[in-house]
Order: sequence, then structure tokens, then C-alpha cells
Amino acid sequence: MPRQQPRSEATPTQQEPAAESGPAEESVQESPEAFSAGAPGAEEGPAAESPISEPEAREPARPQGTGFAPISGATSERQAGRRGGRGPGSRDFRPAPPEAIQTAIEEVNKILETLRKTVDDMEEVLETLELAERQKDADEREIESLRRALRQMHHSREGR
Repeated sequence: MPRQQPRSEATPTQQEPAAESGPAEESVQESPEAFSAGAPGAEEGPAAESPISEPEAREPARPQGTGFAPISGATSERQAGRRGGRGPGSRDFRPAPPEAIQTAIEEVNKILETLRKTVDDMEEVLETLELAERQKDADEREIESLRRALRQMHHSREGR
């Protein structure tokens, strides 16, 4: 993978950590959307049910010089002073307030409840359709039986 030019002049020692990053740098570069500012849940630990927890877990390992724009001017100044921008403080983490997390959980629970009700309604509609189909089949059998009886009556009158 070709190396990208760093945004600021860097000494060879500052470039070395990025060269040694290897697969971690590749996996981070493959999904730049994981680094959007204010992404919900970006600061939380990985969740067992979350299919996107893996990129979030790799987020702190973001190397300098990857070509992504910094979150803010203060962040880029702070990161420029570090060697490679690695370590636990390399990004300006702003954890979501507990109220926002609680609100999101409540919204998800409401959506789940709505989906459950929708499934119940759909099952009820399916039962009604199945009943209507059985009734239609029974009606068709009865109609065919009445047609046979009517034909027999016509044949018996003609036979007299």
C-alpha cells in the first residue's frame, strides 16, 4: 500500500511509527467513516450484539499522516506535537452524556416494541388470509358439488 504524505513536516523519527503500523493502519484506512466527529457510540466499549463494535475498538490506534482531516484545529496542534499521534490521548474523546444514551436506548426499545406489534398484526393478517383461503376452497368444492347435482337432475329429466 503506498504511503500517504503527512500533513505537516515530520522528521524521520516521526514517520517511523506510521511505517511500522502495518495491518492496523490498513484496517483503519479502509473505513474512514468510523472517524466522523460526534459519531454515536464511538467512545463506548464494544457491544456483544453490535456488528460495528470492531471498528470502534480499533479507533484509538489511528496513526498520524493517514490523510484524514482532523476534528478541530486544537486537536491537530496537539497531535502535531506527538510522535505519530499514538496512545490513549491521541483523539479528543467526548463521551456521550448518560441522558443521551438513555434516550437512545428508550428509542430502540420503542422501535422493538413497534416491530413486535407489527409482527403480531402480520401474523393475524396471515391467519385471516389462511382462513379465507380455506373458506374459498370449501366454497369451490360446494359449488362443484352443486353443479354435479344440477347436471344429474338435468340428465335425469332428459332421460325420461
